[in-house]
Amino acid sequence: VRKIALCRRAVWAQFGQRQPQGAAYCSTTTGAAALAQSWGTMSQPLSARSGFLTTSGGSSSSTSGGSRSINSGGSSASNDDHCTAVGLQGTVVGLTVLQRKAVSALQEGLRGFALDRRSSLYAEPADATFQPVATSDPTAPIVPAAAEDEAAEAELLAESKAGMLRFLKVQKFNIMKAQELAVASCKWRAAVKPWAITPEMLPNSLPTGTWRLAGHTKSGMPIVLVDAGPWKPSTYYGLDEYIRAITYFMELAIGRMGPGVDQIFAIFSLASWNADMMKPCATRCLLQLIHITGKIYPERIAQTVFCNVPRAFQSFFWQVLRPWMDSSFLARTKFLGRDPSSYLLQHIDAGQLPEYLGESRLGGTHPEFPVPWRSVPEEVDAYLEEIGGSLPSAPARGGAGLPQVAATSMDGDTSGTYSGELGLKAGSTLNLEVKISCNTASVEWRFEGDAIVLGYKVCAPTTGTFMRSLWAERVLQEGVVKAESGPEVDEGSDVSPEISGKLDVQKSWAGCTLRLTVFNSYSRVNYWSLAYCVGVETD
Repeated sequence: VRKIALCRRAVWAQFGQRQPQGAAYCSTTTGAAALAQSWGTMSQPLSARSGFLTTSGGSSSSTSGGSRSINSGGSSASNDDHCTAVGLQGTVVGLTVLQRKAVSALQEGLRGFALDRRSSLYAEPADATFQPVATSDPTAPIVPAAAEDEAAEAELLAESKAGMLRFLKVQKFNIMKAQELAVASCKWRAAVKPWAITPEMLPNSLPTGTWRLAGHTKSGMPIVLVDAGPWKPSTYYGLDEYIRAITYFMELAIGRMGPGVDQIFAIFSLASWNADMMKPCATRCLLQLIHITGKIYPERIAQTVFCNVPRAFQSFFWQVLRPWMDSSFLARTKFLGRDPSSYLLQHIDAGQLPEYLGESRLGGTHPEFPVPWRSVPEEVDAYLEEIGGSLPSAPARGGAGLPQVAATSMDGDTSGTYSGELGLKAGSTLNLEVKISCNTASVEWRFEGDAIVLGYKVCAPTTGTFMRSLWAERVLQEGVVKAESGPEVDEGSDVSPEISGKLDVQKSWAGCTLRLTVFNSYSRVNYWSLAYCVGVETD
């Protein structure tokens, strides 16, 4: 213990960091707790009132020959001392003092974890179950990595302020939760080894062409295309092949990010969705997709667009997948019909998209994009050579980006899911409206946030001039639901407080409006980011 304490003092001295009092030989978790305690309320979640998305260090660095990328945790390594953040549209926003301290605390926690893992190599006998298995089979199962590999991943992430900011952002700047998620991501990356994945490891998933890469959005984000038609998870060697396939395409997309770009635009075509894709094997694959994009590569998906969504997927999404999704994913999910071209072409040039993705018309003019067939470094180098060696960068402030304003009025005449993220000031209210028609069967909602109160009303317009002058509308049904924070919410859990419910619509309500009113009773935070998801079912 004394030797470990001396090593940590040396590391803190080398990096010019002040050693936290009383944390000389404590564990990684208690060390972060001591830092959080010394800063008062730093261990509590902070609000999303200022831009702290990520730092963008340009395109990822890679070399041929299968060398590992510097994108630990899906992040571009950045050693800038100013610790600025770059948003979706390339705007630079300075971090607050508390956010800078949170980054420093997470950095110390990752370095402490790396020292603990390296010291375990000498303090404990080697465990054969935690050693990498040397095999020539590219489809071998994924096994836990050696302690040295986990330490290397943690050290790599600790040198990237961009990567640490992503983990802090997804956990609302809760240091303890962010550190736990970052450490789990380092262990996962050390086991999966994204930099070493080759097409030989994906013999069944890659040739189907389910996943492809298109061009870039107007804001410079790489586009990932997913067609559910050829997807047959039952033919895979196992779940590990699907994990490697998702990681392979995530690393390819990150390799195509230019200066100021740090997120991905994903388009899914679900026209061919069928019952086989809801079996246990497929469900496990989809849960892994949610886990990898949300926990291993946090804050990497700018928006997910689902096209041609059938009713079977609508029910499957709400009953099986939605409980596993966090508010960040739901806020960036959009459901479109058979022809999403009008929406996509607002944010993507036609030359960056194919005309069709499966049975969904995207409205692009580019020929069908090929299926990747080389390793990640080779694919990135080939793409750079194809486009002339210059990746598109993020536009300056005010440039073309994704819409940040969520819809507050929804159509109840067709089945669909509406999601978004809205800012809600302390003590203020927010209204979402669903126009009820004769085809509306039910409306289901989910709001995720701390200390919010939801009230719903089914309002019918009054008839007659005299009645309209007295009351603008009649209330047919109403109710109130409250989500409390405090002892009822497990602080160690990743599940955020939420309000969910479902209302069966009566036929006599046709022409009425369902109004969902949200009130922020959280007096300690001036601004709260509220994620919502509203689903409409029709007959």
